[in-house]
Amino acid sequence: MPKLFENLWVKLAALILASLLWIHVATNKVYQEEVTLAVTQVDISSKLLLTEPPPESVTVTVSATGKKLLRSDWKRGGLRLMINRNSPGKLKAAITLDNLTLVQKEKIELVKVVSPREWDIACDRKVEKKLPIKSRVNVHPADGYAVKGNDSISPPTVSVVGPASLLNGLSFLETIEKTLEGVRNDLTIRAPVQSPGIYGTSIKQDSVDITVHIVPIKSRLFPNIAVRLINAPTDNTADVFPPKIELRIGGEPQAIDTLSSRRIVAVADYSQMGENDFAPVKVTLPPYFYILYLSADSVKIVPQTPD
Repeated sequence: MPKLFENLWVKLAALILASLLWIHVATNKVYQEEVTLAVTQVDISSKLLLTEPPPESVTVTVSATGKKLLRSDWKRGGLRLMINRNSPGKLKAAITLDNLTLVQKEKIELVKVVSPREWDIACDRKVEKKLPIKSRVNVHPADGYAVKGNDSISPPTVSVVGPASLLNGLSFLETIEKTLEGVRNDLTIRAPVQSPGIYGTSIKQDSVDITVHIVPIKSRLFPNIAVRLINAPTDNTADVFPPKIELRIGGEPQAIDTLSSRRIVAVADYSQMGENDFAPVKVTLPPYFYILYLSADSVKIVPQTPD
């Protein structure tokens, strides 16, 4: 057997030990590396908030031993940018080693800021404002049922923290939109509050309880509801045919019994008249009443003839 293969395991062990020693020596050397890191933290006065986002990332040069640089947790931590400002407004600030640090330093030195080296800052006073919540939960009851009254929202208001100038334009917040079909019983659901989409804002309570009351409905026939023509030219008098329509309306039993026909409005819009002289009928009902049957969804507009 060739001498090359004599004491093979001893030779392999010596080779492995030599490689490990080389790696140990190599990774203990100090190196410089240029990296692009995300800006994950911005330190600013507790009385202020940014109204525009900071730079997404900054390219820097770092110095550390090979072992430290090979680890990735310090990269995931990103960079902390410190802003020395106590009043709202806009300014152009330099990005330097004086106001930029690694979030997880771990014996890694920040040597140089490569780019960008400045940042247009916009900040405003931080305020807290209570805003009412509007529900966008759409409940479609099953046949023979109706929604009773307004949705109950708990809590009815939530606190929003954000830049003063931007929050001034907000008068309410909404829940996310959600549709429920075929509901027969009262229900309460947890609905997330929709973010206003303003940079720097946060909502202290991110969801509310929406309670919807469902009741069986009763129907009632209204046989002679007059259709009124609107938006006709002043020099063009016309009638509609048929002049009256029949409606079957559903609603809560006690409410439907007291509904007056005077509160039911049916109109045909002259400006929506088609080529065949027909215009759609639009019926307006008081809240929480429903059209179950409509005898005509359009009427013909007929010019009046002189006597």
